[in-house]
Amino acid sequence: MNLYLIVLSLFMYLIAFFTGVKRTPWLLAAFAPGRIRNRDKLFRTVSLYNLIACVIVFFVGVINLPELSYLLVLIGCGYVALLLYCNRSM
Repeated sequence: MNLYLIVLSLFMYLIAFFTGVKRTPWLLAAFAPGRIRNRDKLFRTVSLYNLIACVIVFFVGVINLPELSYLLVLIGCGYVALLLYCNRSM
């Protein structure tokens, strides 16, 4: 059981909550929320990705298998892809 990954997943869950429910734009500074036309779609997309990522990180932290650490790299690549998607197409 990796406590650091569990705390990271809690932090990611809080970001998903504040972006999805509370609609706080300052958490999305890298996504340039002032330039985005459809801000509701931005909040939904980013919060859903954070929610899915936090569940994956939580299970990787609880299961604690070294073979599952590649999922953390895929989550990081997913953040970059999400950033590019939001800045180019929204």
